[in-house]
Amino acid sequence: MMSTSATWLAIFIMATVTYFTRAIGAWFAARIKNPKRLERLLKHLSSSMLAALVAPALASGDITRLVGVATACLVMIISKRALLSLCTGVLITTTLRTF
Repeated sequence: MMSTSATWLAIFIMATVTYFTRAIGAWFAARIKNPKRLERLLKHLSSSMLAALVAPALASGDITRLVGVATACLVMIISKRALLSLCTGVLITTTLRTF
């Protein structure tokens, strides 16, 4: 079994390695010029990923999920704020399932 100091050293080393791999990726991405086609794809990727996650949940027929997604869509249309609509949908769905 490893000592406490060796455990903390391993955690620190792995955190450092993780940070640098991510920082280097961001550094390279900032210096590469993306083609217009790739930029359009990346612009719509998050919404298509969200739709791919929500669609099977709606297909399950759970009314609480349907109400939560409808609420999130309504908040998104009104406020144009994705994080607010996501939080509202999760809050409504959780509240309905709790009671």
